[in-house]
Amino acid sequence: MAKEVNLNKEYLCRLFKKATKKTISDYINLVRISKASEFLKKNISISEVAMMSGFSSLSYFNKVFKDYKHCSPGTYKKIYSKADMLIE
Repeated sequence: MAKEVNLNKEYLCRLFKKATKKTISDYINLVRISKASEFLKKNISISEVAMMSGFSSLSYFNKVFKDYKHCSPGTYKKIYSKADMLIE
């Protein structure tokens, strides 16, 4: 990413954190988990959601998801499938 904008990696990281109050990794994970949350509301398996969201490891996906959403992807999926049943 730093090469694309012709900046030193460390300098880009400092600029990004100053502007967003997040590290680049935190921001990327936030975007990935946001996408994963939308996928989990559909009838897609958790392992497929992990891959579609850019995670190559299911265990790492589970850990990061839990860090950001405070529940497992399975629990999140169950909550939203029950909510959909109530709406219908």
